[in-house]
Amino acid sequence: MSWKGFQKAVARIPHQLAKSSGHASETKDDEYEVYDASFKQLDTLARQLATEARKFKDSLSIMLTHQAGVACCFQEMFASFADEGSTKPDGGFSNDHALVTHEFQQEIAALRESLSSDLDMIERLVVAPTGDFITILDQVKKFMVKRSHKLIDYDRHRDATHKLREKADRSVSDEKRLGQYETSLDQATREYNAVNIQLKQDLPILLRFRVEFIDPCLLAFYSYQTKVYQALFSKLSEITQRHFDMHTNVLDGYNRQTEAVQELLSILIIPKRNHNTLPEVPDANAESAAPPSYSSTDAGTLPTVAANHPVKLGDSAASGSVNPPSLPRSVPPLPSSTTKYAIALYDFQAQADGDLSFSHDEKIEVVQRTADTNDWWIGRIGDRTGQFPGNYVR
Repeated sequence: MSWKGFQKAVARIPHQLAKSSGHASETKDDEYEVYDASFKQLDTLARQLATEARKFKDSLSIMLTHQAGVACCFQEMFASFADEGSTKPDGGFSNDHALVTHEFQQEIAALRESLSSDLDMIERLVVAPTGDFITILDQVKKFMVKRSHKLIDYDRHRDATHKLREKADRSVSDEKRLGQYETSLDQATREYNAVNIQLKQDLPILLRFRVEFIDPCLLAFYSYQTKVYQALFSKLSEITQRHFDMHTNVLDGYNRQTEAVQELLSILIIPKRNHNTLPEVPDANAESAAPPSYSSTDAGTLPTVAANHPVKLGDSAASGSVNPPSLPRSVPPLPSSTTKYAIALYDFQAQADGDLSFSHDEKIEVVQRTADTNDWWIGRIGDRTGQFPGNYVR
């Protein structure tokens, strides 16, 4: 700012303070206010368009880069499966997978190369013209700021002249100052009117040109988007048509996939539940089986008594009610002195009544087990007892 401009800025401060407090008048031009509001809206939208167009260009470039990276990852993953010799159904792998991913990687790389070379169209037809348009708007804004300064000068000289004219008793010095104020007012009026009239003539033209400016940007922006989406659809559609069945309905496709999954599940080692072969859990509280019966032939094996040895019978025998000898009940076997435990390798949820649920790393007391780990064992956790697959523990 020059020294002269600084002096003018200082001279405007008293009037600006008085206007903000409501002690000074302010000239209003309704026609100009309409143009000013439209211009501010245009300036905001133009800057937003430049920012969003640049973000779109950068984001599209990043999207193509990441898409090529994903395709490369898929291709390398299936290539490694093929090197390991994975075959269907053991590994769920087929050569078609490697072929599709390899073709997908090549097509995406070529697509990225072709679209990236056209990204400059967004820069050339949208971002750059918007930047030039913003430069023009900045020049207009400077001229509008100049108008606001001329308006302040006009208002303050008009107020000063009006106050001095209304003064009843003017001295000679007042008359001299009045002449100076009137001269300054005439000059401020001419300068303000010149700037104000020019803006009211040029702003409508600029606002009409915004349509001619936006239309090419809009056409270029959406033309490029259409090109991107059509290219993506064309490439992906060709791959799917060559390698995938796109005509089977949903139900048939689901049934076909279900059969493949069932085939894969059939080769997995899953313990078979066999309730008939499960040994019964010994119950320490239950009484043992009844003692074996004694038949008449067993009695014949008892030692005989000689006839010359008299046998004295008691009263009960004489009455014919002879009680059989009392036999002790069989005592249940004592539990083993060493209790065996197992640690759960996986979580297991009970699938039927009598199953024992447990969590990973949970300690299980093994009550009954077999030599085959693929069989069902019986265990106890706290007060819960049930069966569980033997290959779920160690």
